[in-house]
Amino acid sequence: MLTEYGDDTEAQTDEVRRYTGLDAINSQIERLSQSAESSVEVFAPGGAQTEAALEAARPLDQAVVERGVRVRYIYLDSVRNDPATLNYARWLNDIGGEVRVLPQLPPRMIIFDGRAAIVPIDPEAAARGVLILRGAGVVTALVSLFRETWARAQPLCGSRTTTADPDGLTRQEQAVLDLLFEGHTDDVVARKLGVSVRTGRRITADLMARLGARSRYQAGALAMERGWLGRSVGIGENHVEDDGGAHAAPAAGGPVGD
Repeated sequence: MLTEYGDDTEAQTDEVRRYTGLDAINSQIERLSQSAESSVEVFAPGGAQTEAALEAARPLDQAVVERGVRVRYIYLDSVRNDPATLNYARWLNDIGGEVRVLPQLPPRMIIFDGRAAIVPIDPEAAARGVLILRGAGVVTALVSLFRETWARAQPLCGSRTTTADPDGLTRQEQAVLDLLFEGHTDDVVARKLGVSVRTGRRITADLMARLGARSRYQAGALAMERGWLGRSVGIGENHVEDDGGAHAAPAAGGPVGD
């Protein structure tokens, strides 16, 4: 769908609409936020959000929460290290919102009332624009993805879980192992975790030292022998019941930009 509608500006239907340009995108986010009646569900990857994006989002967020719309928002765990984003998330929590975190997330997305979803045309180049999807089948699938991810996430304002299992692996270390095993570079690993390349490399080096590995290839083999791979999917399932919450959709910090 992204391929079909992302490059062809004329390929528009009632179920898929294409928007480019920051003003047009923000206008659509504002329109959908203002008309939301029951829920807003948001993935916010990319780590720290810019202060300009947070300030642009504040009035929309507050208006949605005050209307009693149920909104759930998931950041990367690394936002704990960014004062501006962390303070914003705490503000949302104070006014009735709820924010959760995971070491890595699917691409940026906002779902309104379980009926419309905004996704980037290209997750690796968000500035290209967005698609607004209204097809019942695809939106239902995205809602399921969000709710399963929400169920694995950890409340941001709760106590921080430092280890994920008896092996002592943190949630972030689990994510790094899986990303490295998938063949991602240091730059991609850092971007997906929302951390600096230096931090990503430090985590990788620590894991290799614990495994006693001299290369990443050997580290992957040893991690597989120990059963350390592929477990980040289930991390945090004990944190959660699908109880709803509130957190409004971002404005300029929505599907475009980080």
